[in-house]
Amino acid sequence: MFISSLKNKRFRDIIFFDRKKVILFLVLSIVSVAIYTTFPLITQFFIRYLYDSDLKQLFYFTLAFAFLFFIKLFIDIRVERYKSKYYLKLEKNLKESIYLKYENNLKKLVEYKSDLFTTNLNLFVLYVKILYSNIISIVQIVVVSFIIFFFDNTLFTYILYTLPVLFLFFLIGKKLEYSRENIPFRNEDFGLMLYKMKDKPDRKKVMSQLQQGLTKKIKDRMRHIPLNVSMESFITFFRLFYMAYFGYYIISMDIHISGLIVGLLYITVFLRPCIKIIQSMPFYKICARSYRKIISLS
Repeated sequence: MFISSLKNKRFRDIIFFDRKKVILFLVLSIVSVAIYTTFPLITQFFIRYLYDSDLKQLFYFTLAFAFLFFIKLFIDIRVERYKSKYYLKLEKNLKESIYLKYENNLKKLVEYKSDLFTTNLNLFVLYVKILYSNIISIVQIVVVSFIIFFFDNTLFTYILYTLPVLFLFFLIGKKLEYSRENIPFRNEDFGLMLYKMKDKPDRKKVMSQLQQGLTKKIKDRMRHIPLNVSMESFITFFRLFYMAYFGYYIISMDIHISGLIVGLLYITVFLRPCIKIIQSMPFYKICARSYRKIISLS
Protein backbone atom coordinates (compact mmCIF):
# COMPACT_ATOMS: atom_id res chain seq x y z
CA MET A 1 0.00 0.00 0.00
CA PHE A 2 2.80 2.41 0.91
CA ILE A 3 4.88 1.50 -2.15
CA SER A 4 1.98 1.90 -4.59
CA SER A 5 1.09 5.32 -3.17
CA LEU A 6 4.64 6.56 -3.87
CA LYS A 7 3.64 6.80 -7.53
CA ASN A 8 1.58 9.85 -6.58
CA LYS A 9 3.85 12.92 -6.85
CA ARG A 10 1.71 15.02 -4.51
CA PHE A 11 1.88 12.28 -1.90
CA ARG A 12 5.67 11.99 -2.28
CA ASP A 13 5.97 15.71 -1.72
CA ILE A 14 4.01 15.41 1.53
CA ILE A 15 5.96 12.44 2.92
CA PHE A 16 9.42 13.27 1.59
CA PHE A 17 9.27 17.02 1.99
CA ASP A 18 12.98 16.93 2.87
CA ARG A 19 14.18 13.87 0.98
CA LYS A 20 17.90 14.19 1.66
CA LYS A 21 17.41 14.52 5.41
CA VAL A 22 14.94 11.63 5.52
CA ILE A 23 17.44 9.33 3.80
CA LEU A 24 20.32 10.64 5.93
CA PHE A 25 18.57 9.98 9.22
CA LEU A 26 17.33 6.59 8.07
CA VAL A 27 20.95 5.68 7.33
CA LEU A 28 22.02 7.04 10.73
CA SER A 29 19.34 4.90 12.40
CA ILE A 30 20.73 1.82 10.64
CA VAL A 31 24.27 2.74 11.73
CA SER A 32 23.06 3.05 15.33
CA VAL A 33 21.48 -0.41 15.12
CA ALA A 34 24.68 -1.86 13.67
CA ILE A 35 26.71 -0.41 16.57
CA TYR A 36 24.20 -1.74 19.09
CA THR A 37 24.40 -5.27 17.71
CA THR A 38 28.19 -5.34 18.22
CA PHE A 39 27.96 -4.70 21.97
CA PRO A 40 27.65 -8.41 22.93
CA LEU A 41 30.80 -9.19 20.92
CA ILE A 42 32.62 -6.36 22.68
CA THR A 43 31.48 -7.87 25.98
CA GLN A 44 33.02 -11.20 25.04
CA PHE A 45 36.22 -9.49 23.92
CA PHE A 46 36.55 -7.85 27.33
CA ILE A 47 35.85 -11.05 29.25
CA ARG A 48 38.02 -13.42 27.20
CA TYR A 49 41.03 -11.28 26.35
CA LEU A 50 41.29 -7.87 27.97
CA TYR A 51 40.97 -8.87 31.62
CA ASP A 52 43.96 -11.17 31.15
CA SER A 53 46.06 -8.42 29.58
CA ASP A 54 47.85 -5.47 31.19
CA LEU A 55 45.91 -2.55 32.62
CA LYS A 56 47.20 -0.12 30.02
CA GLN A 57 45.68 -2.11 27.15
CA LEU A 58 42.44 -2.55 29.09
CA PHE A 59 42.30 1.21 29.66
CA TYR A 60 42.80 2.04 25.97
CA PHE A 61 40.11 -0.40 24.83
CA THR A 62 37.76 0.94 27.50
CA LEU A 63 38.24 4.44 26.10
CA ALA A 64 37.60 3.12 22.58
CA PHE A 65 34.42 1.37 23.71
CA ALA A 66 33.26 4.52 25.55
CA PHE A 67 33.95 6.56 22.40
CA LEU A 68 31.86 4.13 20.33
CA PHE A 69 29.07 4.38 22.90
CA PHE A 70 29.07 8.19 22.76
CA ILE A 71 28.98 8.08 18.95
CA LYS A 72 25.84 5.94 19.18
CA LEU A 73 24.39 8.26 21.82
CA PHE A 74 25.06 11.30 19.63
CA ILE A 75 23.45 9.60 16.62
CA ASP A 76 20.39 8.55 18.65
CA ILE A 77 19.86 12.07 20.00
CA ARG A 78 20.10 13.56 16.50
CA VAL A 79 17.75 10.95 15.07
CA GLU A 80 15.14 11.35 17.82
CA ARG A 81 15.20 15.12 17.46
CA TYR A 82 14.75 14.87 13.72
CA LYS A 83 11.97 12.29 14.06
CA SER A 84 10.04 14.58 16.42
CA LYS A 85 10.37 17.51 13.98
CA TYR A 86 9.55 15.29 11.01
CA TYR A 87 6.29 13.94 12.46
CA LEU A 88 5.18 17.43 13.50
CA LYS A 89 5.94 18.80 10.02
CA LEU A 90 4.21 15.82 8.44
CA GLU A 91 1.10 16.54 10.50
CA LYS A 92 1.22 20.19 9.42
CA ASN A 93 1.60 19.24 5.75
CA LEU A 94 -1.34 16.86 5.96
CA LYS A 95 -3.51 19.51 7.57
CA GLU A 96 -2.57 21.91 4.79
CA SER A 97 -3.48 19.29 2.20
CA ILE A 98 -6.87 18.69 3.79
CA TYR A 99 -7.56 22.42 4.02
CA LEU A 100 -6.64 23.04 0.39
CA LYS A 101 -8.91 20.17 -0.65
CA TYR A 102 -11.94 21.69 1.11
CA GLU A 103 -10.94 25.36 1.07
CA ASN A 104 -14.06 26.35 -0.84
CA ASN A 105 -16.38 24.05 1.10
CA LEU A 106 -15.37 24.22 4.75
CA LYS A 107 -18.93 23.51 5.90
CA LYS A 108 -18.78 20.09 4.25
CA LEU A 109 -15.43 19.46 5.91
CA VAL A 110 -16.76 20.27 9.37
CA GLU A 111 -20.06 18.44 9.05
CA TYR A 112 -19.11 15.32 7.08
CA LYS A 113 -15.32 15.03 7.04
CA SER A 114 -14.36 16.09 10.55
CA ASP A 115 -12.85 12.66 11.22
CA LEU A 116 -10.05 13.58 8.82
CA PHE A 117 -8.60 15.75 11.58
CA THR A 118 -9.78 13.88 14.67
CA THR A 119 -8.96 10.31 13.61
CA ASN A 120 -7.57 9.74 10.12
CA LEU A 121 -4.72 12.19 10.32
CA ASN A 122 -3.47 10.77 13.63
CA LEU A 123 -3.73 7.19 12.35
CA PHE A 124 -1.86 8.15 9.20
CA VAL A 125 1.04 9.57 11.23
CA LEU A 126 0.93 6.46 13.41
CA TYR A 127 1.22 4.31 10.29
CA VAL A 128 4.36 6.17 9.19
CA LYS A 129 5.84 5.77 12.69
CA ILE A 130 5.16 2.02 12.68
CA LEU A 131 6.61 1.70 9.19
CA TYR A 132 9.85 3.38 10.28
CA SER A 133 10.04 1.32 13.48
CA ASN A 134 9.56 -1.95 11.61
CA ILE A 135 12.20 -1.08 9.01
CA ILE A 136 14.71 -0.56 11.84
CA SER A 137 13.56 -3.78 13.54
CA ILE A 138 14.03 -5.79 10.33
CA VAL A 139 17.53 -4.34 9.92
CA GLN A 140 18.34 -5.37 13.51
CA ILE A 141 17.05 -8.92 12.94
CA VAL A 142 19.10 -9.29 9.74
CA VAL A 143 22.30 -7.90 11.26
CA VAL A 144 21.97 -10.01 14.42
CA SER A 145 21.26 -13.16 12.41
CA PHE A 146 24.32 -12.48 10.24
CA ILE A 147 26.57 -11.94 13.28
CA ILE A 148 25.27 -15.01 15.12
CA PHE A 149 25.65 -17.24 12.05
CA PHE A 150 29.35 -16.45 11.77
CA PHE A 151 29.93 -16.12 15.51
CA ASP A 152 28.45 -19.41 16.70
CA ASN A 153 26.59 -21.91 14.49
CA THR A 154 25.24 -23.71 17.55
CA LEU A 155 23.70 -20.51 18.89
CA PHE A 156 22.28 -19.75 15.43
CA THR A 157 20.65 -23.20 15.31
CA TYR A 158 19.31 -22.75 18.81
CA ILE A 159 17.73 -19.40 17.92
CA LEU A 160 16.02 -21.06 14.95
CA TYR A 161 13.96 -23.01 17.51
CA THR A 162 12.19 -19.76 18.36
CA LEU A 163 10.88 -19.28 14.81
CA PRO A 164 7.93 -21.74 15.07
CA VAL A 165 6.83 -20.06 18.30
CA LEU A 166 7.13 -16.60 16.74
CA PHE A 167 5.16 -17.81 13.72
CA LEU A 168 2.47 -19.14 16.08
CA PHE A 169 2.31 -15.73 17.78
CA PHE A 170 1.96 -14.15 14.32
CA LEU A 171 -0.95 -16.45 13.40
CA ILE A 172 -2.70 -15.72 16.69
CA GLY A 173 -2.27 -12.01 16.05
CA LYS A 174 -3.75 -12.34 12.56
CA LYS A 175 -6.70 -14.29 13.94
CA LEU A 176 -7.35 -11.55 16.50
CA GLU A 177 -7.07 -8.99 13.74
CA TYR A 178 -9.65 -10.72 11.52
CA SER A 179 -12.02 -11.33 14.43
CA ARG A 180 -12.00 -7.66 15.37
CA GLU A 181 -15.60 -6.60 15.89
CA ASN A 182 -16.73 -3.52 13.99
CA ILE A 183 -19.12 -1.54 16.16
CA PRO A 184 -21.30 0.82 14.10
CA PHE A 185 -19.81 3.86 15.78
CA ARG A 186 -18.33 6.97 14.26
CA ASN A 187 -15.31 8.05 16.25
CA GLU A 188 -16.17 11.73 16.14
CA ASP A 189 -14.43 14.35 18.24
CA PHE A 190 -16.48 14.90 21.39
CA GLY A 191 -16.15 18.69 21.35
CA LEU A 192 -17.12 18.83 17.66
CA MET A 193 -20.16 16.68 18.30
CA LEU A 194 -21.34 19.09 21.00
CA TYR A 195 -20.70 22.04 18.70
CA LYS A 196 -22.90 20.52 15.98
CA MET A 197 -25.78 20.23 18.45
CA LYS A 198 -25.60 23.99 19.12
CA ASP A 199 -28.91 25.01 20.67
CA LYS A 200 -30.44 21.51 20.43
CA PRO A 201 -28.57 19.33 22.92
CA ASP A 202 -29.45 15.65 22.94
CA ARG A 203 -28.34 14.14 26.24
CA LYS A 204 -29.35 10.61 25.22
CA LYS A 205 -27.27 10.78 22.03
CA VAL A 206 -24.25 12.16 23.88
CA MET A 207 -24.33 9.45 26.56
CA SER A 208 -24.88 6.72 23.94
CA GLN A 209 -21.96 8.04 21.88
CA LEU A 210 -19.64 8.05 24.89
CA GLN A 211 -20.70 4.55 25.94
CA GLN A 212 -20.22 3.14 22.45
CA GLY A 213 -16.79 4.74 22.26
CA LEU A 214 -15.82 3.27 25.63
CA THR A 215 -17.07 -0.21 24.67
CA LYS A 216 -15.17 -0.14 21.38
CA LYS A 217 -11.91 1.02 22.97
CA ILE A 218 -12.11 -1.56 25.78
CA LYS A 219 -12.68 -4.42 23.33
CA ASP A 220 -9.92 -3.25 21.00
CA ARG A 221 -7.33 -2.81 23.74
CA MET A 222 -8.19 -5.90 25.79
CA ARG A 223 -8.18 -8.23 22.77
CA HIS A 224 -4.40 -8.22 22.35
CA ILE A 225 -3.33 -8.14 26.01
CA PRO A 226 -3.04 -11.97 26.40
CA LEU A 227 -0.93 -12.22 23.23
CA ASN A 228 1.36 -9.31 24.17
CA VAL A 229 1.90 -10.62 27.69
CA SER A 230 2.58 -14.13 26.33
CA MET A 231 5.21 -12.82 23.92
CA GLU A 232 6.98 -10.80 26.61
CA SER A 233 6.92 -13.83 28.92
CA PHE A 234 8.32 -16.01 26.14
CA ILE A 235 11.47 -13.88 26.02
CA THR A 236 12.04 -14.43 29.74
CA PHE A 237 11.26 -18.15 29.50
CA PHE A 238 13.53 -18.73 26.53
CA ARG A 239 16.41 -16.89 28.19
CA LEU A 240 16.01 -19.02 31.32
CA PHE A 241 15.78 -22.18 29.23
CA TYR A 242 18.92 -21.16 27.35
CA MET A 243 20.78 -20.52 30.61
CA ALA A 244 19.72 -23.88 32.05
CA TYR A 245 20.44 -25.85 28.88
CA PHE A 246 23.74 -24.27 27.86
CA GLY A 247 24.80 -23.67 31.43
CA TYR A 248 24.99 -27.44 31.87
CA TYR A 249 27.31 -27.81 28.87
CA ILE A 250 29.45 -24.92 30.07
CA ILE A 251 30.03 -26.77 33.35
CA SER A 252 30.36 -30.29 31.91
CA MET A 253 32.44 -29.47 28.82
CA ASP A 254 34.51 -26.61 30.24
CA ILE A 255 33.31 -24.11 27.61
CA HIS A 256 34.20 -20.49 28.21
CA ILE A 257 31.41 -18.67 30.06
CA SER A 258 31.71 -15.63 27.76
CA GLY A 259 29.95 -17.66 25.03
CA LEU A 260 27.00 -18.18 27.35
CA ILE A 261 26.82 -14.47 28.17
CA VAL A 262 27.03 -13.37 24.54
CA GLY A 263 24.38 -15.91 23.55
CA LEU A 264 22.06 -14.65 26.27
CA LEU A 265 22.50 -11.07 25.08
CA TYR A 266 21.92 -11.96 21.44
CA ILE A 267 18.76 -13.92 22.24
CA THR A 268 17.26 -10.74 23.67
CA VAL A 269 18.58 -8.55 20.83
CA PHE A 270 17.05 -10.97 18.29
CA LEU A 271 13.68 -11.59 19.94
CA ARG A 272 12.82 -8.01 20.91
CA PRO A 273 12.45 -6.66 17.34
CA CYS A 274 10.64 -9.85 16.23
CA ILE A 275 8.00 -9.40 18.90
CA LYS A 276 7.86 -5.66 18.27
CA ILE A 277 6.94 -6.32 14.63
CA ILE A 278 4.26 -8.88 15.58
CA GLN A 279 2.77 -6.44 18.10
CA SER A 280 2.55 -3.74 15.44
CA MET A 281 0.71 -5.88 12.88
CA PRO A 282 -2.84 -5.09 14.10
CA PHE A 283 -2.18 -1.37 13.65
CA TYR A 284 -1.71 -1.80 9.90
CA LYS A 285 -5.33 -2.84 9.48
CA ILE A 286 -6.54 -0.17 11.92
CA CYS A 287 -4.61 2.51 10.01
CA ALA A 288 -5.35 1.23 6.49
CA ARG A 289 -8.69 2.99 6.01
CA SER A 290 -7.38 6.27 7.37
CA TYR A 291 -4.28 5.91 5.22
CA ARG A 292 -6.35 5.54 2.05
CA LYS A 293 -8.53 8.51 2.96
CA ILE A 294 -5.55 10.77 3.48
CA ILE A 295 -3.70 9.80 0.29
CA SER A 296 -6.90 10.21 -1.71
CA LEU A 297 -6.70 13.93 -0.92
CA SER A 298 -3.33 14.28 -2.67
